[in-house]
Amino acid sequence: MRRKDRERLLDQLINGVYGPAVLAGLLVWLSSRNLVLAVAVFLACVVSLVLCLRLWRARRDARLRMVSGHALTELSGEAFEEALLAHF
Repeated sequence: MRRKDRERLLDQLINGVYGPAVLAGLLVWLSSRNLVLAVAVFLACVVSLVLCLRLWRARRDARLRMVSGHALTELSGEAFEEALLAHF
């Protein structure tokens, strides 16, 4: 997958979680009129997104670190750069 495609996919993922997080906070606020609870629900959604993204990146970096020397010659330019970034 090309870098631009991955960045677009990541943006879609963030927007896909950010919108429901706002909606969940709004629904909690409308049903309970408790602003603190609504903000807590929103922040819980955002924190879960951040944790999921960090886990995804850590797994991707671990997978890139496992690339052997011979396999490096077969990588595309962008994939080679990402493997170097993960390694160093």
